[in-house]
Amino acid sequence: MNRANTLELQYLAGVDGRSARVGDVTFAVPAGSCLAVLGPPQSGKTSLLRLIAGFGTQAGGRALFNGHDLARLPPHKRPFSFVGSQDALFPHMNVAGNVAYGLRSLGLGRSEAQRRVADALNLVGAGDLETAAPESLTRADRQKVALARALAVEPLVLLLDEALSALDPLEAARVMTTLSRLQRKVALTLIFSTTDGMTAMAQADAIAVLSAGRMIQWGAPGELYDRPDHAVTARLTGPVNLLAGRASGRGITITGLGDVPAHGHVDHGAMAALALRPDRIDLHLQAPDGFSLEGEVERIAFSNLGLTAHIQLRGPGERIAARVDTRRLQSDDLPEGRRVWCTFAADDARIVRV
Repeated sequence: MNRANTLELQYLAGVDGRSARVGDVTFAVPAGSCLAVLGPPQSGKTSLLRLIAGFGTQAGGRALFNGHDLARLPPHKRPFSFVGSQDALFPHMNVAGNVAYGLRSLGLGRSEAQRRVADALNLVGAGDLETAAPESLTRADRQKVALARALAVEPLVLLLDEALSALDPLEAARVMTTLSRLQRKVALTLIFSTTDGMTAMAQADAIAVLSAGRMIQWGAPGELYDRPDHAVTARLTGPVNLLAGRASGRGITITGLGDVPAHGHVDHGAMAALALRPDRIDLHLQAPDGFSLEGEVERIAFSNLGLTAHIQLRGPGERIAARVDTRRLQSDDLPEGRRVWCTFAADDARIVRV
């Protein structure tokens, strides 16, 4: 790996204030890439980003940038900008003054500072707010101004901790797309935390999934969708059916269903779950050859996957969802109570930790 401006964590552990503690986090983020730190609330996302920024108490491990240990470098000396969900604008300064605040220590001329302020505000869609007072702004606009302040200093790494949470989804997506263009242009590294798996999947080059202060999986979005190792990863990265069982030599054993063929990395006999994506299930109106799960249609509904069948499996009474291939079946083929069989490739059925 080319380590120029690479951010690397080696078993980093610590905590910041009342945020959840993180432990033994290891990964490397190349310059100019986008990493999503994804996890449920209180999973350690805030502590991790603030530890990288230089805040909080580092209890172990190392954070390195460009090969240099950051342990002795205070936040203001790191070439990073951190933006949290609380905008922390100065009430006695107008918007332009807030955005220009971080430029004071750079020794810029007045015209250059003004240019950076204007560029940063225009970038986030707040170019008309330069003279506004912070108290007159909506929470969404305040978050935009805080982001502009972080961008104006032209950091090498931008850390966003739920920093766009007040924006509506379309506006947040627009800002993230703008940041993505900036990344490619100036090799900015972007690390953002979120509880929204769809945002992470759409925006990031790689995703670090956190749960209870630990990184439980790391990978590209497609890899995490296709091959989740943990039930938390499976839930956060897209629609999924999870059926509890025990890992076995032939896949996973589920009460009432027997041995279900599946792949994963869970110790034999350990409690686990079968993770099966609705879009990887094929529905049949007659019993097919080979392995299948039999059930009855409870209802048909439209979802973000398209036409979706909700099915109660015979035996354990578990319910699963399956996307309907409308090239073969229509809603009229699947009335309530219709007996169906579900098939899937063993590679698409994952045994995951719980």
